[in-house]
Amino acid sequence: MAIGAGMSCVKYLLFCFNLLFAITGLIILIVGIKAEINSSPYIDLTDENFYTSGPIVLIIVGVIVFIVAFFGCCGAVRENHCMIVTVSLLFYLFN
Repeated sequence: MAIGAGMSCVKYLLFCFNLLFAITGLIILIVGIKAEINSSPYIDLTDENFYTSGPIVLIIVGVIVFIVAFFGCCGAVRENHCMIVTVSLLFYLFN
């Protein structure tokens, strides 16, 4: 019984941490989109593309974090070994 309870705790902890990362990824994505929308009047005034690189980086990072965390949530809930290994490899590659 203790082994089953421990694995259940690990399952829910994995789900909670991945859910936290998914929410963080969405927040980063939303901040990047809002920064991209709000920087458009300033891009018209300048000839340089300095203001466009930051929001695009935030959008890309937000999408990557959300996708990896979403796979982690799905893998934890379904107890799918393949998805959990995929998330582990993606964490290793992007770290």
